[in-house]
Amino acid sequence: MQLLSINSLYNIIYRIELAPENIGKNRKIDNIAGTLFAFVAKDSLDAGFEGFVVFDSKTILIDHYVKKYGAQILFGNRLYFDTNASIALINKFLKGKEND
Repeated sequence: MQLLSINSLYNIIYRIELAPENIGKNRKIDNIAGTLFAFVAKDSLDAGFEGFVVFDSKTILIDHYVKKYGAQILFGNRLYFDTNASIALINKFLKGKEND
C-alpha cells in the first residue's frame, strides 16, 4: 500500500486513517492526524515544494480538515495545504507552538 507519493510539485497523501481506539474523546493517542500532516508538510518544504501537500478526504471530514488543520478545498473532496498552512502544522504539531 502506498501512503505517500512525491512528484515534482507537491507531496500527495494517498490515505490517512486512524485506528478506532484513537478516535473520539476516549482515544489512546492524541494528535495523530495533525502530526502525520505536519511530517508530510515538513518533507514538502524540505524537498523544495513550498509546503504544498494534496490529499483526498472522506466527504464527512472535509469541514474538520479545513477548520482544525487549515486545509483548503481544491475541488470535490480533494484538499491541500499551502505554504502557510504547512508552516502552521509544523509549528503546532512538531514544535509545540500555536501561532507562529
